[in-house]
Amino acid sequence: MNISHKAWDIYKFIHNFKETKDYSPSIREIMRAMKLKSSAPVQYHLYKLQAAGVLDWVPNDKRTLYRPLSLEEVGAKVYPPLPKQAMPVKQKEA
Repeated sequence: MNISHKAWDIYKFIHNFKETKDYSPSIREIMRAMKLKSSAPVQYHLYKLQAAGVLDWVPNDKRTLYRPLSLEEVGAKVYPPLPKQAMPVKQKEA
């Protein structure tokens, strides 16, 4: 499954937000961060990420976004391809 650049940006934002704050961003926080005027595009991209299997949430609950799998684990690709430096590097555990 291919993921758009905008969906990839949202995926990265959610990942970074959760890393720093230890909880998921709201739809409105994602909307503001992506400089969008409506929450509809955010929801569209979240559903695309869910369909790709890299993002999920608990229905009807706030701030429940989570990443069950990485892009590599589900075989999803960003389309068109990103330059190599844009892809996060997976840290090896010691």
